Amino acid sequence: MKYKLTLPATFSMLAASISAQATVLAYEGFATDASGSGTNYAENANLEGVDQTRTGFQSAWFNDSNQTSTRNVRAELGNLTYDGFLTGTPGVGVPFNDGTVQSTSVLGRSLDISNAAVTDGYYVALLIDFQGSEGGFTFSGASSANSFVRNGGNVSWSPAGGSATGGFTDTAANLGISDSQPNLIVVKYTTDQVGAPSTIYSRWNLWINPDLTDGELGTVTATGMGIGLYNGSSIEAPSSFGISNARINSGSFTYVDEVYFTTEVADFVPEPATYFLVGLTGAAALLIRRRRS
Repeated sequence: MKYKLTLPATFSMLAASISAQATVLAYEGFATDASGSGTNYAENANLEGVDQTRTGFQSAWFNDSNQTSTRNVRAELGNLTYDGFLTGTPGVGVPFNDGTVQSTSVLGRSLDISNAAVTDGYYVALLIDFQGSEGGFTFSGASSANSFVRNGGNVSWSPAGGSATGGFTDTAANLGISDSQPNLIVVKYTTDQVGAPSTIYSRWNLWINPDLTDGELGTVTATGMGIGLYNGSSIEAPSSFGISNARINSGSFTYVDEVYFTTEVADFVPEPATYFLVGLTGAAALLIRRRRS
């Protein structure tokens, strides 16, 4: 009897420990249900003008680039997953185009992150399933826009600041971008200003579909300098996030999910041992319940 009481208590303590370590600055998991109850989005409803409570986000989703009524982002049931990446609330954001092709279109939402929270830099991590189509995301840091966008067979990473940042355009194939499953994209802005062209630049690192087997991001895909953290001698937190429909074809759509802004990799890539303990504890608890029934 003592064992039966102790095991659930162990699970609770483990869950509390994981929660206590969290340093998530902002999170959008597109929690969705059929009717939009509570803080959930309503299934198949456009997000423009919607203001559901989210960690670190504030105000309603807004048109950030002269978006027409045929280009938007809707909420749907389901989840994107990636091995080793922490999956949260059920729901997914779906950028789509019911009209004509346009060069730019972004549905954005403001962030509520303090400058003091990012004095050591920050990560942006999210999942994208392009479904053979186009699209991407943007985020603003130090009043400058950074973007990761697929256009046809090419993928462009454009850190703010122009040619001095070391942005690039390459084929999806060369970058390991999949058309048939979710892609994990992680960007980090660091405090490293070695080699920076001015005091507003710092180093960025980009990971595309990293191997998370060891609970770490591993080798970066690309690195360079950009405007995303420093504004002169001051550090500024990111101010907004946007889902880009840039040049998405009429009738096409992509999926976006599990958006994290954080200062710790462990917030979205838990240690393998944590997964093991949670899984083992849950399985043992289930076994005990079955024996009692």
